[in-house]
Amino acid sequence: TALSAVIIGAGMSGICASVQLAAHGIEHVLIERHSDVGGTWIENRYPGCGVDVPSHLYQFRFAPNDWTNYFALRDEIFDYMQRVARENGIYGRTRFNTEVIDARFDETTSMWNVSVRSADGVISTVQANIVISAVGAFNKPKLPNLPGQETFTGPQFHTARWPHDIDLTGKRVAVVGTGASAMQIVPAIAGTAERVLIFQRTPQWAAPFEKFRVKVPDPITFLMTNLPLYAAWYRIRIGWAFNDRIYESLQVDPSWPHPERSLNVVNDGQRRALTRYAEAELGDRSDLRELAIPTYPPFGKRMLLDNGWFKALRRNDVELHPRTVTEVRPGGVITDMGEEHDVDVIIWATGFDVVGFIVPIQMYGRGGVSLQDVWDGDDARAYLGTAIPGFPNLFVLYGPNTQFGHGGSLVTVVERQVSYLMDLITQMREQGIAAVEVKTEVHDEYNRRVDAAHQQMVWMHQGMDTYYRNSKGRVTVNNPFRMVDVWEWTEAANLNEYVVASAGAMSSPRTEAARSER
Repeated sequence: TALSAVIIGAGMSGICASVQLAAHGIEHVLIERHSDVGGTWIENRYPGCGVDVPSHLYQFRFAPNDWTNYFALRDEIFDYMQRVARENGIYGRTRFNTEVIDARFDETTSMWNVSVRSADGVISTVQANIVISAVGAFNKPKLPNLPGQETFTGPQFHTARWPHDIDLTGKRVAVVGTGASAMQIVPAIAGTAERVLIFQRTPQWAAPFEKFRVKVPDPITFLMTNLPLYAAWYRIRIGWAFNDRIYESLQVDPSWPHPERSLNVVNDGQRRALTRYAEAELGDRSDLRELAIPTYPPFGKRMLLDNGWFKALRRNDVELHPRTVTEVRPGGVITDMGEEHDVDVIIWATGFDVVGFIVPIQMYGRGGVSLQDVWDGDDARAYLGTAIPGFPNLFVLYGPNTQFGHGGSLVTVVERQVSYLMDLITQMREQGIAAVEVKTEVHDEYNRRVDAAHQQMVWMHQGMDTYYRNSKGRVTVNNPFRMVDVWEWTEAANLNEYVVASAGAMSSPRTEAARSER
């Protein structure tokens, strides 16, 4: 049976899915709103931008790379994504500068009708059996809406919208936020700007980063290239070190006498080690210790890697303010304590809308039901983070509860999802199945296990705010299981967990020019 697919997004997840669909001979098209592949690595190009996962984990298994650094910077990652796309024919399968408006499932044909808008405003419909959402998560900048924001006379921008021509030399720069982007930006601009003022809502844990900007020695690269067994061993070793190794330390010990600061004896040891490190980096700046060292347990928020953050805080031209910006004036910002600070540039390092998974694309499943309604806005759930009852043949990559908050590489997670998906699609093709829809009871039981596991883990700790949780306090981003368990669960798809519809006359994919907005 001929099956066809539409992939929404040509970032890392979309590239992975496209390569595997092509390998299985499944006709498909990618819809990408940007002018190139790469997803988040197109948008994020701020100074110091890079990956906080070892480079050799942040690559596809089918496309090993000779990385320059142990932790790659943005340009090298973007080049890698482009190379993989070129070598696998993805550019020829992608409609660039095209946005998906909505997707609707037709129960009479078991086909999806995907409405897309091209750069010239023309709306058309792409029809396929399968829709794969590969829209990613870190691509919807979260900006505050503050009084006076529009009156600011200097440049202001989100970290993911960094102007290519901005010159911070001699400028007074406000950095609002202290998450991963801010921690990379501040050390990169300190010394260029006249003064950097950091506005921090909550401090972040940051671990030592011995391999920061360290090049991979030629002998290691030689071994990686010429000894596949060594490369496999190396990836397994760092995969363990950056993932499941710390899993047990993130579990709540109900008998632990200090739940306000840590979860258990091991987590408390992590706290002591991280605190000692931060204090050593801050040196004689005792005034910074209380401001820069968190009170919540380690790993409660995303664990960051210190690329010179603490040393930058010690500089005379860097100020750390434990304040929230509540108002903007033409020449500066005002905090919740009424303090006014004159600045020339505002950098909003305020993160992304991660919990609104497929927003703003509208998905309509059986009976015209909206996925946003099913998910109640930001309360997304899916079986294995991938399949949703009521939405046949719709699969979500990097979906709800797929990020490993205790470490690891998202590439690994997506490759597991795609591997599972290809097994499912292969069974559909071999058995003449037109549509598969995960059973409600299977989906609900899995999500009960997800929520129960989270109740015993650090991300439900009330000592901090985190993008891992939605507006209802539920963890929708992180996966609460071990990677080895997820690997096992995604090894093969069980059709008994799905409602299946046999194939009638299977339509071939077609694109219909519909109407122009003009």
